[in-house]
Amino acid sequence: MFLGKKVLSIPQTSQYEQGCNASALKKLGVMTLSKIDTHFSTQLTRWFDEYAPVVVDYPDETEGIIQKLISN
Repeated sequence: MFLGKKVLSIPQTSQYEQGCNASALKKLGVMTLSKIDTHFSTQLTRWFDEYAPVVVDYPDETEGIIQKLISN
């Protein structure tokens, strides 16, 4: 997402953190599927046609953190 690439999330079942990640991605606008089934080709086509890359601008806070550490 940082590089502006499209993401399609299919979390591995029985892995709690993957479900949490998929839920967070869905809130950001990423297409999320619960499984690959007989409708997958239709869903994949929809993803290609309708979904745009979700761009997340992560602020670079490294310099500020370093300055706080030095000043303390």
